[in-house]
Amino acid sequence: MSYSGSTTTAPGGTATAAFEFGVSGSSGVGVYSLSGNNSAITADSRIRQGTVVLNSNGALGTARMILQGASGTGVATLVTGTGGLTIANEITTAATSINTVGGQHTSGVSTYSNNVSFSSSDLRLTSAAGGVTDFGGVLFSSNATRTVTKVGAGVVRLNLASGANYGGSTAVDAGTLLVNNTSGNGLGGGAVSVGTGSATLAALGGTGTVTSAITLNGGGGLTPGDINTGTLASTVGTFNAGGGVTWNSDNTNAGMFFDLGANTASSDMLAITGAFAQGTGTNPRAER
Repeated sequence: MSYSGSTTTAPGGTATAAFEFGVSGSSGVGVYSLSGNNSAITADSRIRQGTVVLNSNGALGTARMILQGASGTGVATLVTGTGGLTIANEITTAATSINTVGGQHTSGVSTYSNNVSFSSSDLRLTSAAGGVTDFGGVLFSSNATRTVTKVGAGVVRLNLASGANYGGSTAVDAGTLLVNNTSGNGLGGGAVSVGTGSATLAALGGTGTVTSAITLNGGGGLTPGDINTGTLASTVGTFNAGGGVTWNSDNTNAGMFFDLGANTASSDMLAITGAFAQGTGTNPRAER
């Protein structure tokens, strides 16, 4: 379903209006595209099932978007459909389901500038190949076991100055996750795994600090530094691995990738605190 109009007046004279997508308890996988400025949406909206694609900054109005698929079986996805957007709505989860936030645009950068909380379910962050999806608010869970998984072949950047605030583990299964905090821990308190043991390339990098232990599995790599969001070319920087790194891969896609210039200031740096261990892998490599 595509809705390109704008909802600027609450229907029927009601004081508030909200969107609700999908039917609670169903297994539907509908796609709902919003392109207008829906300023009349001032109450919390919900995704019960399916995918909501945002194509304008004001598509969700001013209230929260709650991902609330059926407990255990629901699939609720919120993505930007075009680059250049800034989504200012708070996002939260309200059921134990598969909840995904990110972008499906294949060029440009879109940004979620408000907080994303996921105390009721694990969270998946996604970006399509060629696209960049930024998160600038607080990434928060009050449940210490909740996890974050990066999926999709594109780039997700966590531009969270004071780091993330969740206790669970983090997995980078595909694409690139860049962590650009200036203090704290850029990811959750649990272990960080990069790569799934397959040939699918997955990378962790950025200019921030991760204090949790990092394990590189098949297809997993480290890439210090940020990117130029216009060209997707890498830019130099220092990535701090404060909990040590274990290399568990023989896969030829796995490695550490550095931009090297004429001196330290113009080169990437990987700063490891703690152990740097070769685990089950026998063929680690580093590349310029």
